[in-house]
Amino acid sequence: MPKINRWIRVALEVIGGLTVVAAVVGLLLWIFILEPMNHFTEGNCTDTNTRIIASPDGRKTIKFFYTTCRLADQNPVAHVYLSTGNSNAGYEYTSIATIENAAIGETSVAWSGSEEIVIDSPANADVEDVYAKILGVKVTLHSH
Repeated sequence: MPKINRWIRVALEVIGGLTVVAAVVGLLLWIFILEPMNHFTEGNCTDTNTRIIASPDGRKTIKFFYTTCRLADQNPVAHVYLSTGNSNAGYEYTSIATIENAAIGETSVAWSGSEEIVIDSPANADVEDVYAKILGVKVTLHSH
């Protein structure tokens, strides 16, 4: 009997040890891979309401669009880009403003003459990456 008890005890210790190792591996997998990927939205976002607005003289264009993601608690992000004159793919436009925490339709972009862009956004919006003047075009911000 004592020999059988010893083998049962060894088997239970091995099972217990494997359970601890599996729990630690599972926890590390969740902390370093699953949880960070839970907040990864790059693949779940789409660009909507895209508008191309030509300057009065027709030499430059503004590309204005919203990025909406599938996360329910995330507002769309408005992006304003200015044409660079470069025809190489990926270099046609450069970012001039990013507006967060504004619903679709609350932000507007318009030309004020051929050398000025006016961006109108809500007062509670977070406006980032704005240049006062880029590629010879002045950028003016208004809050409402």
